Amino acid sequence: EFAYPIGTFAAPVINRGHTLTLNNGGNAFNLSGPISGTGRVEVYAAGPNAPLVLDGKDANTLNGTGAVRGRVVLAKPPGIAAMSGTIVVGGSGEHDALVLGASNQIHDDATVELLAAKAGGAGLVLNGHSDTFARLTLAPGTRVLTGGGVLSVRELVVGGKNMPRGIYTSSTGWLDGGGYVVVGDVKRIEVKGAVDDPD
Repeated sequence: EFAYPIGTFAAPVINRGHTLTLNNGGNAFNLSGPISGTGRVEVYAAGPNAPLVLDGKDANTLNGTGAVRGRVVLAKPPGIAAMSGTIVVGGSGEHDALVLGASNQIHDDATVELLAAKAGGAGLVLNGHSDTFARLTLAPGTRVLTGGGVLSVRELVVGGKNMPRGIYTSSTGWLDGGGYVVVGDVKRIEVKGAVDDPD
C-alpha cells in the first residue's frame, strides 16, 4: 500500500498479481511512474480539490482491474494510456470520477464501469477531450460529462440495457454537455462549414 504522505511518486511500479492500494488520506497526489504487471489497483482519492493524478510520459500497462473511489485525473500525453484493463469507478458518492486531462488516456481495449451509491453516482468527465475504448457500463444515476468532447465505444450498457449503435447527445438522461458518445461502427464523414446540431 502507498499511503499518506505520498506527494509525487515517479518511480516505476511492477505489480506481480497482488493488490496495489493508493490512499493519500484525502490529500492530492501524483503518480508519474509507469504501473505494469498484473493484478489489481485500488485507488482511494478525495474530491475535486484533492485528486490522484496519473501523469508521466510512459504508459500504465497493468493487465488487471482498477477500482477507483474519489477523483482520478488521467493526465499523460495524448495517446499514452494512463489506465487499461477493467476500470470500475464509484461506490462512495457523487465525487467519484474518472477525469480526462488530455485525449486518448484509456487503452482502446479497456472496459469502464460507473457505479452508483446512496451518496450519488460516479462520472466520466471528458473535459472537452476525446477517447476511445471497448465498453462503457453505466448504472442508474451515473453520467458522462463531455464538456464538448467525444467518446467512442464499441459497446454501451445503460441501466442493464445494451444500447444500439449510434450517436448519443445530451437529450439522454445520462449525458451532459455539448459533446457526443458514439457507439459501434458508425460511419464518419468529414464536413466543412456550419452544421446544424442533430437536436
